[in-house]
Amino acid sequence: MTLLEAEMIENAGKPLDMNIEEGDEVVFVTDTSMDPQMWQVVLKAARSRGIDPTVTMRSELEHSHEEPPEPIQQAMMEADVIVFLTEKTMVHSHAAIEAMKGGTKGVALEEITPEIITGSAASADYEAILEHSRSVREVFTEGERLTITTPLGMDLEAEIGGRPGFSAVGKVEKQPGDIEIYAASFPDGEVAVAPIEETVNGTIIWDTTMNDINRIDEPIEVDVEEGYVTEIRGGAEADQLRRILENADRDSWGIGEIAVGLNPDVELQGSIRVDKKALGYLHIALGENTDVGGKLDADIHFDGVIGNATMKIDDTLITKDGEMQI
Repeated sequence: MTLLEAEMIENAGKPLDMNIEEGDEVVFVTDTSMDPQMWQVVLKAARSRGIDPTVTMRSELEHSHEEPPEPIQQAMMEADVIVFLTEKTMVHSHAAIEAMKGGTKGVALEEITPEIITGSAASADYEAILEHSRSVREVFTEGERLTITTPLGMDLEAEIGGRPGFSAVGKVEKQPGDIEIYAASFPDGEVAVAPIEETVNGTIIWDTTMNDINRIDEPIEVDVEEGYVTEIRGGAEADQLRRILENADRDSWGIGEIAVGLNPDVELQGSIRVDKKALGYLHIALGENTDVGGKLDADIHFDGVIGNATMKIDDTLITKDGEMQI
């Protein structure tokens, strides 16, 4: 065993230790596009802990959160813990949501690479992030109005009153209110809210990373009216997003989630799995949010990351020019 493999196995075991209990039925879901080394590393970490998961493999996902085949859906419904190890994300798929409604934990290791699993974000102090997340989540939950601006010209407002904040910090835990998602990621660290859809208005400028697009070279700018994207501007990445949305349903054009990253050890890698967790970076998602207290029942859930943002909830500054204020 090489030193690199040993480090990957050690870090891959951290989310297993946080979320799998003795006697749990564990299902791995991977796909043909995922680097086989990665699911095999996580499998070795599991077996070293006496965990013998069922490993399922599906064909390549056409887009993030595409529904799995029926046999995999059945395996997911019967599991106590699902470990997602696909090349694109699956945790907001309808099949995953249904499983989590029944109490199944979701552990999202989607999109991981050797660089991610051995990177600084995987070695963060997750207990400290958990404590930080609870205070930030309280502000999100008690807040009424949210605003975001950036030096690039982003200017967005939304109402959030009555929509509880929720957190993802490596360990699956019950969320406030009617939040149905019962999942965590690794690496992890964020607090988010599903805004009241029809109150979201303004301009969003994604400038860092996005699902299925990865690193953004030319910012993607969109206009939002009453919760839905009405116009998309930019370069090649904007064209790619437009093509994705034109092949999706109406609710995929809606603003489903607004979040702030809390992991102080993230180094940006051009991967949505890591970048959206970076301390002080925001991400705003298009599409599915019924699992996090919203009303958008969509084909997709796409996160896009934003740097150098100033976010304010009522009179409380959350970030200022990308720096955490609470």
